[in-house]
Amino acid sequence: MFAAALWLEPVRTSLLLGQINIVLLALVAFDLCRRRSSKWTGVGVGLAAAVKLTPLLFVVYLLFARRFREAAVATATFVATVVIGLLIVPEAAHYWLGGVFGDSTRVGPVLNWSNQSIHGMLARLLGEPESKLPWMLLGGAVAVAATFLAGVVDRRGDRVLAIGLAGMTACAVSPFSWEHHWVWFIPVIIALAARGLPWWIPGLVFLAGLAMPTQLPPVDFGHGMNTGFLAWDWLDGFGAFAVRNMYVWVLLALLVGIGMRYGRRRLAGSLRSAERVQPA
Repeated sequence: MFAAALWLEPVRTSLLLGQINIVLLALVAFDLCRRRSSKWTGVGVGLAAAVKLTPLLFVVYLLFARRFREAAVATATFVATVVIGLLIVPEAAHYWLGGVFGDSTRVGPVLNWSNQSIHGMLARLLGEPESKLPWMLLGGAVAVAATFLAGVVDRRGDRVLAIGLAGMTACAVSPFSWEHHWVWFIPVIIALAARGLPWWIPGLVFLAGLAMPTQLPPVDFGHGMNTGFLAWDWLDGFGAFAVRNMYVWVLLALLVGIGMRYGRRRLAGSLRSAERVQPA
């Protein structure tokens, strides 16, 4: 499993750049996937959100999953870390309140192909200034729909898939998400493979995140080898838009597919219940 995960572009890039994304994934997964719930469950989510704000979306997923205590613990942990941090470094308040936090361009151009978020996708389609309002509307809708679906999946007992969906959603609705933020491919692929689905379903998700070499020799090893679909810079027009927004498309496809699957199950259950109550 570890060897296969190394072939995912988000994992490869996280290790190459020394990023903390895999640690945050492990922290959230350990916190929420334990068989025996603890009064401390939720602390890991709060700490992960304190390190990188996007895991705070897991609180919404926990609410939809009706895990209210865990959501409260996560929120309290996050707030406590913020208060303690401001007491120790009070000048950090300028980052949050002085306009630095809200300026996503401080990370880089929003329309950069490495920005695998809905904001980045819309910026590449509409232009950077024009994309902000559509991103807020579409991103908000996706955040609510996806966390609701993750909550339903959790209540049906598939917690690993729920965590993967929530993590992918946090990346997608963020104003700027580098490709190495998308380590949440790992729990999604594991959960899909464990569900006994046709092999090609988790296989296609793995292929979307595969760190395939896309550069022919000679290679400039000073900057590393280009890998993954996001490095297909020989495409243009619709082809580039379709392929180089791959991570967002994967999430949307998962939401549609899983939503339809659970929707059909609920409809079938409702029909069976109606048949049982009909008079003979």
